[in-house]
Amino acid sequence: MERTFETPEPVRLLVENEAGLVTVHAVSAVTTSVSVTAETPGAEELVERTTVECRPLGDTHTVV
Repeated sequence: MERTFETPEPVRLLVENEAGLVTVHAVSAVTTSVSVTAETPGAEELVERTTVECRPLGDTHTVV
């Protein structure tokens, strides 16, 4: 699952992870991209249930 958001302001990232590995690559850009992949057998259902949102919050964006 891939999502890309326009985020011209500073970005705040909130991650809630029940299982697996989280990797964050930070770069200076006007977009934020999120990629969720199944790394182990049976994890496809967790990927399908994953919610990724971008919410404006004051002068920042929060990716949840």
